[in-house]
Amino acid sequence: AARAHELYKFMQSWSILKVCCGAEMSTSRRIELLPGDSPILHKIMQGRQQQQQQQSQSRQPHICSKHDIKQVERTLLAMPLYRRLKSTGGGGGRFEEIIKLSPSDGELSGDYCSSYNDMVRSCRRHSLERCIQRDGLKKTS
Repeated sequence: AARAHELYKFMQSWSILKVCCGAEMSTSRRIELLPGDSPILHKIMQGRQQQQQQQSQSRQPHICSKHDIKQVERTLLAMPLYRRLKSTGGGGGRFEEIIKLSPSDGELSGDYCSSYNDMVRSCRRHSLERCIQRDGLKKTS
């Protein structure tokens, strides 16, 4: 029962971070973070139908707004299961990839998600990829 609860808490935090942070965050979260004058936002919205555009403009706050993303990330990093997965993954391999939000993301640090989200908020003129490279949030390997 204790291990099941540990896995549940791990997956709860992990799921929040997957939706709210990193290269594979939900499109609706990315739309919420991008500045209104961003060409990237315009490009995302071009692919959506008129009804979806209206919904995103009058939407309720995203579920991510209910969470302190930095605290969720730090809570995950402090979990014994995360530390076990990280120690098992040393030197590469499948566990090292599992403990990242995506292969395109950097390693969680306690500040990664808030830094990534700040980068998305400030990305006005460049492609998101260029902003990621500019801000040093791209995976280096």
